[in-house]
Amino acid sequence: MDLSDALTLLRPAFPASPVGGRWVDFGAGTGLFTQALAMLLGPETTILAIDRDVHALATLRKKPPASPHAASIQPLVADMQDLTALDNATDQPLDGVLFANSLHFIEAAIPLLEDVAQRLRPSGRVVIVEYDRSGSSQWVPYPISQDRLELFAEQLPFASPRFVSTLPSAFGGQMYCAVLDKQSAP
Repeated sequence: MDLSDALTLLRPAFPASPVGGRWVDFGAGTGLFTQALAMLLGPETTILAIDRDVHALATLRKKPPASPHAASIQPLVADMQDLTALDNATDQPLDGVLFANSLHFIEAAIPLLEDVAQRLRPSGRVVIVEYDRSGSSQWVPYPISQDRLELFAEQLPFASPRFVSTLPSAFGGQMYCAVLDKQSAP
């Protein structure tokens, strides 16, 4: 997968004009999707790129911006399941969160998504890129198929997922991009 593929998956999740605000990319790794997100959100945005892999984030730090009009990226070494580091990095509500090929590493994804929802603005959203598969493997230990994501959303303060794009996976099957919009409390 390259930057063009990442943009193809993410672009339909965002309006044509830059969004702005404060975003988090959980499980950013070396930053492929972080850079795509930065291009789509624009210069009025800050992205916290969270990953526990120090070496991956060091690679991300060395990458030049994908565009002169891209969001600023702030790498943060932390485990995406421990939101204490996120709370220490910002005291502002988040405009959005990206989980690109990362949520399938979390066995207890629902509690994590509940915690994330609490940190989102009322109009916030979560963008998820995952493999549409139900069988696990060493690389996808807790798969999140589209059907499973719909079940998750029923238990969370999000509207039904909007599946906005798909792309064939180099590993077979397909990848999808979905948007979970936060629902306001009644």
